[in-house]
Amino acid sequence: MRKILIILLILIAIPLYTYNVYVLLKGSLKGNAEKSLQMLSDERNDISIHTILAAIDSVHFKKQGRSPFVPYPVSD
Repeated sequence: MRKILIILLILIAIPLYTYNVYVLLKGSLKGNAEKSLQMLSDERNDISIHTILAAIDSVHFKKQGRSPFVPYPVSD
């Protein structure tokens, strides 16, 4: 029974591994390095610290009572 199970699993695994290798090779042969670099440079946006700081709203603190850093008085 074990031999039949092992043979069956091997017969199922061989086509699956072959298909995975085919997909990997097909994906790696799809383009070359120059095409990949061109695609990256087309999508790249020049982002500077000034554009990031301009997009961020400044933070304003409102005093709404007691400071959270002052110890709480405990009465006995």
